[in-house]
Amino acid sequence: MQLVLNATPLIYLSKSGYIQVLKRIEIPMFIPQTVYRDIVVKGKEAGKPDAELLDQLTRSKILNVVGVKDRSFVSSLIVESSKELKKPLHLGEAEVLALAKELSAVAIMDESVGRTIGKIHGIPVHSTFYILTLAYRKEKMTKMKIKQALKEMIKVGWRLSTEDYMKVLEELEKL
Repeated sequence: MQLVLNATPLIYLSKSGYIQVLKRIEIPMFIPQTVYRDIVVKGKEAGKPDAELLDQLTRSKILNVVGVKDRSFVSSLIVESSKELKKPLHLGEAEVLALAKELSAVAIMDESVGRTIGKIHGIPVHSTFYILTLAYRKEKMTKMKIKQALKEMIKVGWRLSTEDYMKVLEELEKL
């Protein structure tokens, strides 16, 4: 299994102090170049402390920065989301989906538009919570630690509706 991560999971795992979970799950992980530019290059320019943490993960090859080969598929995803869902995908989101397809990987993104378009194209898409469940399954995190991580991510701005939060807690109990 391989993962392709969008910016949002990386930002909120970092801001909440749980970015190191990526090292512990020991799965090949990738980010497209646009996501790297958005979270590391622009983040450093803006003086965001999490940008340096994320750059360290790319330098240590925990996160591998990869270019998307099929640029026409990226463009078609953006156009399709504009027409079908009336909300265009961000370039980084489209690249995450395209790269996940190219690598036969799981896309990790929290944005509903990206998740919907991914499902339409048969690309496996999961949320940040999936990373935490992988850590649990690999015995790297307890259920209590996952609940704490979720609370910390919400505290620093990760958006999750009450309904979705309840679903996540129900899923956690089933693990």
